[in-house]
Amino acid sequence: MEREATRRRFLRAGGAASALALAGCLGGSNPITGGGDGGTSGTSGWPRVQRDAAATGQADASGPTSSVEEVWTAPMDDRWSATPAIVDGTVYAETPGGVSALDAESGEEEWSKGFESSAAYLTVSDGKLYFEAGGMRALDVADGSEEWTYDEIPEKGYPTVVDGRAYVGKATGGLVALDAANGEESWSFPTDLPIRAPPAVADGTVYVTTPAQEDKQGVLYAIDAESGEEIWRIEGASAYAQTPTVADGSVYLQETYVTARSADTGDEEWTYEHDTAIVPRTVAYADGTVYFGNKRSQSVRGTVFALDAASGEEDWNQSFEGGAVDGPIVSDGTLYVGTTAGVVRALDTDSGESLWDHSVENGIKSGLALADGRLYAVTDDETLHVLAEA
Repeated sequence: MEREATRRRFLRAGGAASALALAGCLGGSNPITGGGDGGTSGTSGWPRVQRDAAATGQADASGPTSSVEEVWTAPMDDRWSATPAIVDGTVYAETPGGVSALDAESGEEEWSKGFESSAAYLTVSDGKLYFEAGGMRALDVADGSEEWTYDEIPEKGYPTVVDGRAYVGKATGGLVALDAANGEESWSFPTDLPIRAPPAVADGTVYVTTPAQEDKQGVLYAIDAESGEEIWRIEGASAYAQTPTVADGSVYLQETYVTARSADTGDEEWTYEHDTAIVPRTVAYADGTVYFGNKRSQSVRGTVFALDAASGEEDWNQSFEGGAVDGPIVSDGTLYVGTTAGVVRALDTDSGESLWDHSVENGIKSGLALADGRLYAVTDDETLHVLAEA
């Protein structure tokens, strides 16, 4: 049933955007080793979770349109087991004890690199593999040799790499921008609360959230990507840790509702209220439509929704067994979603009609990836499943 889309200019209490123009702390110490060339994010395939730095979940090629079969599997790191990166015929994954490069066709190992800390948020850009593992790291994709390491991340970091910079949110609070070529610090930005999800970056702006904590409200920040200066902030905009999705001048966040805000000012454009969310998920965006999924409270069934991005009005919804995991991904008129019931589903983006589904052992743990016509899904037993059209 279509639910109400409410349009407001500002958030509820404490929700007006504050253009405080607080400057980032330029420069600073550089606890790095090594060096290399600069990089950009113009990488085909599936170079990071939700594919691009704006977290839209849009693939650059078509995926399976009919039933699929499993072509190979690989063990993943039991400490994290997140979405792999797939670029130029190679799969980069968090495998037991470190990271590995696997041949995308066969699953055979090309190289591996061990680390004491769990690797997370793998990103491929301009010949380098970036991730966080006891510090921000950059490896040469050809052989896994280390390019540089940035050590000043006390607990855990949440990176997004784009346009020659790595923007890393810190679990202890604060955001730092690093030169992707050599790991040198460009600027830092303080936050009052920890950052628990990678930022989104679009059109020269970094968007990052801090979750609510005790008596403090969560905050959505917009920060100038070049200078590190604050553009605006919205207090109370994000109670949970999540990566925003940015598209066509709007920033989208999902909590117990989905909200669209102006990317320029932070002003609220619309809110879609629903009663299904337990854990916030990143939404997906394609061709003027916002897609998201979650699990209804006190139920084993989940629902995927499609909303008009301009108005927030519901286009369709589709319910099924198991909650949707992380953001759906979109490719050429097909929406793909993984569920906690261990099912990968393909839906028609126009109607929500189910095109096919495929069951795997155990529930799906993280967001799907799509590259070269194949889908990649990680399950609760720390296994990477690779699916191709049958």
